[in-house]
Amino acid sequence: MNTQGGGPRPAAKQPKRDNYVLGMVVLIICAIVLGLLIPFIWPFNKVFTPSQPVSGTRSPTSVPVASPTPEAPATGQPQETLPPTSEEPAPLSEQPPPATSPAANLPDGLEQPPGTLPQDAWTKDGVKFRSAPSAPAAGQPDNAISTIPAGTKVSVTLWGEWATVVHNNQSGYIKAEFLTFTDPAANKRWVKCEGNLTLRASGDSSAAAIANMPNGTEVTVLEWPDSGDWAKVKFGTQEGWANKNYLSTTRP
Repeated sequence: MNTQGGGPRPAAKQPKRDNYVLGMVVLIICAIVLGLLIPFIWPFNKVFTPSQPVSGTRSPTSVPVASPTPEAPATGQPQETLPPTSEEPAPLSEQPPPATSPAANLPDGLEQPPGTLPQDAWTKDGVKFRSAPSAPAAGQPDNAISTIPAGTKVSVTLWGEWATVVHNNQSGYIKAEFLTFTDPAANKRWVKCEGNLTLRASGDSSAAAIANMPNGTEVTVLEWPDSGDWAKVKFGTQEGWANKNYLSTTRP
């Protein structure tokens, strides 16, 4: 072996070169292993990443809700148009009147009560006072409580074709056409003259005479004009005109 000279021996560099080669081999192997593991590691991270939902599931808020689509009318068919609903309920003051108020839509010729019921009324003729608002059919028991004479005062509590009335503290029914709200006594007059008072066809002393009414005769006033000397009266079944100056409000 030559021990002379100052230069390094060539054999002394061999270990460093071997270490370099070994390191490169290890890096290559690590790269290969890492490349093989990446396909397995990446889906695992994606599934369990907190910021994303679990694969195969949906968030409740992510489901779209379809809006209902109105059915289109068939071509050529008319479309129904609903009436406007702007009408508002009538205020309390315009509601139908209570049952004790004068009745509306009365039969033709039926007298209307002068105000809110109850009201006093008088019978026009002798009339049946009944326990029901109807006359019994043929063969049925009579429902008449009594017969009320003409000119009798009753209290009307409900008005209609059949009036509900109170007579002698008893409630019953009378056909309304036989009642009047005018006190017959207020329309009564008596002839007060010497001899007879002539009932004439019109309010004129030259009109045709219908009948002669003796002193003390009771008549019913039908018309009493504010002016003039003549009044229309009923004498028995006859109607005509009599001179007011011979008609008194007191019985002779």
